[in-house]
Amino acid sequence: MGMKKIILKKGIINLMPEDKEISSVKWKKILSLLREGDFAHPGEEEAIEKTLGIIPKDPNRNVLDLGCGIGGTASYVQENGWGKVVGIDLNPEVISYASEKYPNVTFYQSDAAHITEVLKDKFDLIYLFNSFYAFDDQQAAFVAMNQLANPDSDLIIFDYIDRGGFQDSSIPFPIELERTTHQLTKTGWQLIDTENLDEDYKRWYQDLMKKIEAKKEEILQIADQRLYDKVYDVYAYILKEIERGALGGEILRAKISRH
Repeated sequence: MGMKKIILKKGIINLMPEDKEISSVKWKKILSLLREGDFAHPGEEEAIEKTLGIIPKDPNRNVLDLGCGIGGTASYVQENGWGKVVGIDLNPEVISYASEKYPNVTFYQSDAAHITEVLKDKFDLIYLFNSFYAFDDQQAAFVAMNQLANPDSDLIIFDYIDRGGFQDSSIPFPIELERTTHQLTKTGWQLIDTENLDEDYKRWYQDLMKKIEAKKEEILQIADQRLYDKVYDVYAYILKEIERGALGGEILRAKISRH
């Protein structure tokens, strides 16, 4: 099966021009079917527990989910006691879906770099699950997050990382540790620690490919063959890049550093 390019930008799956009729919600519904929940990131609940497990649960904490997609992660975080979650995504279509599906969570539509225009509250915890790589102005997003952070806020990024030699428009801006650390420092954040998830990402994407094949008939109930082929090609390509060591996964944990 020939590999097809697909461009992701600012947290939205932007298909090539001839595919504009395919909505990002439909794409994410396919992922929901495969991941058995409204998660657009690998690892589903396991990834959330691994990433946020060190954060004590506090239902009164203000939490920001930046790049929330169709809302499954925000709902899981809130329902499991980490805090009261506000979800942000650029795509109004996915925000409409998330707001209807998860009415107990608050969702807003905004570009990551302009969240201060729609949010006035301060947050104790800000997290990003596989959305940071799609921000075309990551430094501006860090500035905006800083402006909405309480003095002791935690920032946690779960995302792809370029291990060297990865260049493809499907994942335009993965973490590059030196560059990303510099951006954090410059915008008032201090990197506290990192956690390598390469083996987890490999396992998660291997499992995802098995599900894509096993659930083909179910996928074809909500999509046509062309969209199935796109889903297959995109995630097969990501897995190939992970297996060759060019692409990996990482958790970055940072704290606000202003005084």
